[in-house]
Amino acid sequence: SGGYGGGGGGGGGLRYSSAFSVASNTTYTITVGAGGANTDVLQSNGSLSRLSNSSGTLVEAAGGGKGGSAGSAGPTALVSSGGSGGGAGSRIGVTTSGGSGNFPAVFPSQGNAGGSAPPGPAGGAGGGGAGGSGESSSPTTSAGANGGIGVTYSISGTSTSYAGGGGGGSCSPVLPAGTGVDGGGRGSLGDNPLAANTGTAGTGGGGGGGYGISNATNGLRGAAGGSGRVILKYTQNVRLADPAGFVRFTNSGTWTVPEGCNTIDYLVV
Repeated sequence: SGGYGGGGGGGGGLRYSSAFSVASNTTYTITVGAGGANTDVLQSNGSLSRLSNSSGTLVEAAGGGKGGSAGSAGPTALVSSGGSGGGAGSRIGVTTSGGSGNFPAVFPSQGNAGGSAPPGPAGGAGGGGAGGSGESSSPTTSAGANGGIGVTYSISGTSTSYAGGGGGGSCSPVLPAGTGVDGGGRGSLGDNPLAANTGTAGTGGGGGGGYGISNATNGLRGAAGGSGRVILKYTQNVRLADPAGFVRFTNSGTWTVPEGCNTIDYLVV
């Protein structure tokens, strides 16, 4: 081994509500967030998803926090808080905590914290998910830790899991990398190039963590996070020809509430 595993990215924040009051013929603006980018062994936070109208923001889901870089003892190694927090990377001589989830704070909570990592050489911690915290990595193994679980909904008629955390990077080419779940990507496998997996597009899953030797400039990059999604399910007056339906956004856009519709269910990630 001898290396340092990077932390998995946190899943994006997830917001869900049923029977949310709306007004017919009102136009809403939908913003779909991008997954965090990957550069070297560093990741960046994802961007937020939002549902808004002319009166302002109605609901907002924060982007996932970036995972901690591997090996570096400098400030760039720090993880970030977010919808769910990034997992900590294994660093030289220090124990590192994962990023906080549900940041900024909302109720119900939009996500959970990333796991912590011991001083290296060691694997990286998993990023937090909307349904659970990321796992912490162990000082007794080079394996990466798993990402936190996401949450499953069937708002569009198909059961789909969203906003899972990315797995931490392994610091060994033979011991397992952390698993990303519910849209999160698997971490890198030691010094195997570009082995970290991206988060699944449209789920808000966190990217897998990278691998470092001694600092953030000589390792392998973590993977990008998955983009978000907004789903709106509506029910119109039952006397109309099209009494119910849903709209899905994987890119930003607008939507006008149909005539006779007074409530919607929404999922924003």
